[in-house]
Amino acid sequence: MPMTNSNQTVSIICVYNNREQLDDMLAKSLININIGGGVKKLFIDNISNNYPSCANAYNTELRKHRNELGEILIFLHQDIAFDDNIWLERIVRELADNPNQILGFAGMPKAGRTISNMRYLKTKQLITRTQLKEKTEVESLDECCFAMTKKIYNKVRFDEETCSHWHLYAVDFCYEARRKIELKSYVIPELIYHKYDGTSGLSTDLHFLKTLWKMTKKYRKNYSFIFTPCYIISTSPVKALAKLTKSAIKNLTKQAN
Repeated sequence: MPMTNSNQTVSIICVYNNREQLDDMLAKSLININIGGGVKKLFIDNISNNYPSCANAYNTELRKHRNELGEILIFLHQDIAFDDNIWLERIVRELADNPNQILGFAGMPKAGRTISNMRYLKTKQLITRTQLKEKTEVESLDECCFAMTKKIYNKVRFDEETCSHWHLYAVDFCYEARRKIELKSYVIPELIYHKYDGTSGLSTDLHFLKTLWKMTKKYRKNYSFIFTPCYIISTSPVKALAKLTKSAIKNLTKQAN
């Protein structure tokens, strides 16, 4: 695809708790990154646990820096890396053409299997079993890297009450944006790296399960199921509680062993 001529400024935003990982992966990848309107970096230091949740960190810092933010906001984990500008060009072009969407690099469609073209940095192995060849609509996006316009963020914002820890804030944003302003979410096929290797897998810990329970209550009247990138749950109180309890017991059993 041709390079975009958009002059929109991009803000790349990351909350980090490991400076070495940030420097070795995300910051290192961004050294030569640029786009027509320019790239601004907002790295939020949480090494001392200044923030109780990612939703709180993002809302607090974006409010503080609101006059410096670009027209496009990209939220990333500290363990994201890139080879080139292609991923950024795609985001800017897509949001210039249609600002009323949320874009990411991994997500869960209604088919129920996570899709992504992301790879581990060290091994270059694909992270998910299912890949995509073109932009694909999903129910929700993974938190590792997702983007939207500043106008969309200002209309929705992150829910600090529901996402009071470090999980599911992008998933909740996708559902709230759809409910509030009928916005759709999409995974794009460009390659980026997430994590150095596959040694640190996904975990549905107690905080994750508590956040999911709050989401089932929040969206019960709007959606029958919540599709996260690694967990699908009914919003029915009985079914949701049964599944979450089963997962909590499973986690406790693993810890005991």
